[in-house]
Amino acid sequence: MNTLLLIFWMLITPTQPNNDLYYVIKVKGTIINKNSGKILVPGDQIKSSDQLSFSNATDQAIVLSSSRGKFTLAIPQDNLFDNNTLLAYADKSLSPVDSRSQLATRSLAQGKQSDLKNYFGNQTFYIIGKELSVALDETKYPLNPSTYLSVEYFEKEQKSVKVKNTNQTVTLALNDFRSTIETQKHDTIHNASLYHYDNQHKLINKITDVNMVFLDEQLLNQEFKTIISVLKQGNMDPKEINAYIFQYFIDIYGQTDNYMLNQYIGRLNP
Repeated sequence: MNTLLLIFWMLITPTQPNNDLYYVIKVKGTIINKNSGKILVPGDQIKSSDQLSFSNATDQAIVLSSSRGKFTLAIPQDNLFDNNTLLAYADKSLSPVDSRSQLATRSLAQGKQSDLKNYFGNQTFYIIGKELSVALDETKYPLNPSTYLSVEYFEKEQKSVKVKNTNQTVTLALNDFRSTIETQKHDTIHNASLYHYDNQHKLINKITDVNMVFLDEQLLNQEFKTIISVLKQGNMDPKEINAYIFQYFIDIYGQTDNYMLNQYIGRLNP
């Protein structure tokens, strides 16, 4: 009888979330920790048992756990509504971030690129800051007055931008794609087609179609510094921290110039 009673209470008593601790790294939208009454900001700590309020269904955050890894925090599909406010416990809002280890194994050496299709990929390529310089193999992508790279995309109308180059090094600059006013509003060149033109031999080589995203360097600095602060609390040494941040970028963002990313992290956390 006592055993049946115990089973009954186990079935009707709601399971309480555990108290794992998570560190907030970045936030998109407005998420309020109902337990503290404060809006989540980078550097905050939340517990699995904290109740969160989301301003809308697109709000999300990236959080780290020292024992469990990286997670996206977002309103779950079976969310609860309370006066048009989206509510959920933190542990029900967590989704583990998939590792993109295959991108992290790309070369960290600085060299001339001979395969731009592989370098940029065919989905999204991330550039830290407002420009990126890439040295090209002269036998594969010769650059001279009659041979050059071009980026073509549609924004209100079809546009074509001849990529600037100096001594076999091309520079992709956001300001070359946008006017000053547009640059303040947009950071992505959607569905950009990259071509190599050889006017002398009347040859056109389509290299790839890719979204080019120019990341705000200041915001990325803040994001990385938050991670560094969290990891230093665990007495992680600088090399391990830099390796963690490198993999974090690959997992959270995606494809980039690995050499440039590695150099950038090294300057931030020497």
